[in-house]
Amino acid sequence: MIVVGLLLALAGVAAAAFGLYLILLALASFRYSQSIEGLSPHSRLAVLIPAHDEELLVGRTIRSLRAQSYPRELFRIAVIADNCTDRTAEVAAAAGADVVMVRDAPDARGKGRALQWAMDQLLSAEQPPDAIVSVDADTITDPDLLLALVERLEAGAQAVQSDYRAIGDGSESAALREAGFLLFNRVRPAGCNVLGRSAWLVGNGWLLSAQLLRRRPWAAFTSTEDREYSLDLQSDGVRIAFAGAAAVHAPTAPSHQAAQTQQLRWEGGWASLLRARLPRLLRDAWHKRSADPLLVAFELAVPPLGLLAAGALSGLLISASLALVGLWSGWLVAPWVIACVSVPLFVVIGFIAGDAPRSAYRALLHAPLFVLAKPLSLRRTLGFRGDTWVRTERTSQTDSAA
Repeated sequence: MIVVGLLLALAGVAAAAFGLYLILLALASFRYSQSIEGLSPHSRLAVLIPAHDEELLVGRTIRSLRAQSYPRELFRIAVIADNCTDRTAEVAAAAGADVVMVRDAPDARGKGRALQWAMDQLLSAEQPPDAIVSVDADTITDPDLLLALVERLEAGAQAVQSDYRAIGDGSESAALREAGFLLFNRVRPAGCNVLGRSAWLVGNGWLLSAQLLRRRPWAAFTSTEDREYSLDLQSDGVRIAFAGAAAVHAPTAPSHQAAQTQQLRWEGGWASLLRARLPRLLRDAWHKRSADPLLVAFELAVPPLGLLAAGALSGLLISASLALVGLWSGWLVAPWVIACVSVPLFVVIGFIAGDAPRSAYRALLHAPLFVLAKPLSLRRTLGFRGDTWVRTERTSQTDSAA
């Protein structure tokens, strides 16, 4: 029981620390600001759209990019038709893509490998771009997206992440996922920016300078290639800036099954990356006698919000039960109480800071069921292989329905 008590106490302290850190980020995000007024950019961009069987939506994405406020002569739209079995390449060309890059490599599938293949070609061209932007093939971009990204680039940032927002279908489950996007992709990176910490790449709407890619070539191929490359950058001391003045918008998963698959890829990919990279970060902290790897390790270890809430609730119930029967000191329940309180407090503060719509607050009514269901998927999440290639189901809606 002494060993169990110590483990529970340590886990409670960790959960409380994670919750309090999230609250700190939410409070800091109130001070975030970015202005792109009067910007006269000069950077040449290549906007990459990795697309695997995306004929339904890729045209809409290209049209939104062609409507950018960024000078048209300074950016090119390149679609990677990656191992496609449909008309993605033809639709992309008809919609106005400047370049359609057809990749046929069935033994090397996945977004990360497609990005590396295209980046190598673009950076070795006679007139390479100053930076590469990546946008998913189901995305609608704000008109000022490229301006917001380049404002950070020309201010000195080598890696930049925009605000990645979800487009729901009006259902309560979609509203809950939209709320999660807001907290993870807007509030947390804005808070990191204010506190001088690095944001994380989140897979859609990011920019990397050509100089950075030559120094640290893309080599992230897991199901969470964005977080994997973010760790590579942070290990090199590169801070990822946040550009919240413009956003990319992508639809939420169109069905319950698709949402579960997507959630497994994100949460299972996080667990796999944590197993693979946490020991290395701790070793780096020891050998370098530096706190920076420890801070990166802590930020990596922060669980997805649903898992944190479920873990905090489970820890509170177990520790309180042990205390009630006299097997554990009552004061050791305190960290779990702090963890349980901090999660909903972060959500409320984050909603206010992120200017969440009313639908986000209504969606919280469904949050308890979402949290209670988390333990049912825990085994699959913890056993997920990071090198597993998983594609989220797309809507049957055509791209003409913008």
